[in-house]
Amino acid sequence: MMVLPLLLLGSCWHRTPTLPHSAEMREVQVQWGDTLWSIATRYDVPGGYPALARLNGIRDPDYIELGQRLRVPSADSSLPPWPVASPMEAPLRACRVETLPPARPGSVAGGATGVLELGGGVQIAASRSADRGQLAGLANGRVVWARAPKLEPALWADDPSAPAAAPPADLLGFRVQLDGDADLESVAGWRLETNELGMSRWMVAVVDFPERDRASVFEVANFGAGSFVTTTGGACGVLASEWTPGHEPGESAEGWNLLARRMDLHDGGWALDAEAGLLSRRLYASFAPAAVPMGRLTSGNVAADLLPAATRHRASEPLVAHPRVREERRDVVGSEASPDGLVLSAGWRTPVLVGALGEGPLRVGDGRSGLLYPAGWVPAHPERLGGAPARFTSYLPSWFGEPVSILWLLG
Repeated sequence: MMVLPLLLLGSCWHRTPTLPHSAEMREVQVQWGDTLWSIATRYDVPGGYPALARLNGIRDPDYIELGQRLRVPSADSSLPPWPVASPMEAPLRACRVETLPPARPGSVAGGATGVLELGGGVQIAASRSADRGQLAGLANGRVVWARAPKLEPALWADDPSAPAAAPPADLLGFRVQLDGDADLESVAGWRLETNELGMSRWMVAVVDFPERDRASVFEVANFGAGSFVTTTGGACGVLASEWTPGHEPGESAEGWNLLARRMDLHDGGWALDAEAGLLSRRLYASFAPAAVPMGRLTSGNVAADLLPAATRHRASEPLVAHPRVREERRDVVGSEASPDGLVLSAGWRTPVLVGALGEGPLRVGDGRSGLLYPAGWVPAHPERLGGAPARFTSYLPSWFGEPVSILWLLG
């Protein structure tokens, strides 16, 4: 198995670029399980493993010895293993946030939960079972909406055997001004998973009073007060973030990208800020996210994580390297919320759950900006998507990676 990446990349040997003379060098020792490809990938060596082989006088790149010491150049001194803060092109400014009282233990439908009081008889409750959770909104004790995410380990989870904390330990909330009206919106964040690197996956619900019987729900990574930014007109918008593997043209396959999209709330629904584009920062396995105390919790601060100068502004999503693309025009016939998420009808024989499709996961994107809505996105008014023109696109990677299908909303 360890030789496979070398076989796949072997045809690129004759195109190996020359290492710059100014490249900083470090010395690393070969550990058990290492290959020349994995070491070159880990340190983002310019030219990849062929350049690393030439630098160290290795004739057969398929063979290195345990304990062998190698000279390894650093690809980019602005991307250290442990990031340091430096100015961004577009600084993220904090907005006014009011904390809610800590979640308390409670019981809904006979199950132990964490309960967050939003005021006015409105509550948000979170509970867990063996492989599923449930986040529900209650009005005067009546369940008015619910989402039931799977609790299987996420792609980036390092320790799936680690026990997850039970609510209310992972449930927090605050109020923030999102749409410019007189009322502050109530926001609840529920931590679904975390790993030893501090990367965490959250489900977020935003309740826009006085529409207390509805919520806009989506998933983010490293959720916390730092996930919110000031946008135009003095209003505040969400910086919805997620981790993706670092498979990009010209980039190493190891490590991660932290992607963040600015979103604004209008009339109970989210709009992507196309002018802000997509913020993307490349991260490595040793990355330690910024920590923000949130009562008894410590959450990642996305704004701080995006501070280093290596952060890039993108006009659209970096999907897959050199994809084969298949497109067709479809209209959204119907849209509704279910406990499992957003269900769409757009030319399929049966309605399809967003996030599950035969040719790779289905996502929803904004066709005008080329940005994806956050994973697990369910709008407060899903029925408004019905009748919207859309473009259905399948991105099929040429040789590696997972295919993905996107329903780009055009209207």
